[in-house]
Amino acid sequence: MLWWTRSAGVERRARWRRGSHGASSSGTQAARRWRGLQRALPSATPPSPSAPYPISTNTSTVFLRRVAIGGVRVKVRLFTKKTCPTCRVAKELLERFIQERRLTALVLVEHHDLDTVDGLAEGAYWDVMAVPTLIIERERKVVARWDGQVPQEADLEKALS
Repeated sequence: MLWWTRSAGVERRARWRRGSHGASSSGTQAARRWRGLQRALPSATPPSPSAPYPISTNTSTVFLRRVAIGGVRVKVRLFTKKTCPTCRVAKELLERFIQERRLTALVLVEHHDLDTVDGLAEGAYWDVMAVPTLIIERERKVVARWDGQVPQEADLEKALS
């Protein structure tokens, strides 16, 4: 730094004041843009945790309400087809079971329709060969699985408790 001439030092300070001093100027500009966004959108607040989350059609999570607050304890994956008569029975049984026992905040239900591309991809990942298939996970480990059959309520209660 001692080898710089006086004019080089003056030029460097001038560039610093103008904001053209290299990589750190982008951080300053980003901060200015962020402050401008905050001023432009004063009413932009995140949604409250009790607000319902948007649900996509491919993984229609019927019971997802306050998962962000308490955390998901159990995840249930249901694979069905529109033309399958026992699939409707399995879906209704699962919905009724969870609603009667008030497990909606603790259980995340993912419904995958195997007539869609996304449903087929999920089904291939989980090796679904028959419908209805019901998979129950706890802490990312499969606790119970029923392939091609409707589970009994006693079996569901044992797996979900």
